[in-house]
Amino acid sequence: PFILIPAGCLTGTESGRTLAIDHRELSSDFLFPDVVVLDKRMTKPRSRGELAESAAMAVDNAAGAFLDPEYSPMNEAFAHAALQLIAANFQTAYKRPGSKKAHPALANAAVMAGIAAANARPGIVRRLSETLEKRTRVGRGVFTALLGPAALAWSEEQNGAPREELLLAVAGMDAYAAAAPQER
Repeated sequence: PFILIPAGCLTGTESGRTLAIDHRELSSDFLFPDVVVLDKRMTKPRSRGELAESAAMAVDNAAGAFLDPEYSPMNEAFAHAALQLIAANFQTAYKRPGSKKAHPALANAAVMAGIAAANARPGIVRRLSETLEKRTRVGRGVFTALLGPAALAWSEEQNGAPREELLLAVAGMDAYAAAAPQER
């Protein structure tokens, strides 16, 4: 079995078929890991900025899988769980980087979002942020955070509002139930 123990900033590629080494990408179905082991000592972000980048990439991976026109209930399950974990734990992890609950939850979210993204077509934000990262050597997460809101607005103009389950995943059951159906 292929066992992967990621180290450093989690990008979502840890659970996919693409491997990045020194800004080179290798892609193969044989690179899907059989097991991903998350060790909090190995995935601890070096800074709050790195934590924010990792979370932005996880949100993009999960939201991209959620918005993929080729609907897959399995992808949606992974994306939904990832978005819930990020929404519930990001602020705590950012305020207290050593949090024993929030940090592992974000690492799990990044891997789950990566699984969903690996089985969906890459969205415009991922494509643009990866290209900009290669050209500028600025982390992909920075571009993901900058481009994400505009891309979501553009997608809504082009394709209509995203499925209402996205609100449920990000905001939770109370906010979802409180919103009028036409506003979800």
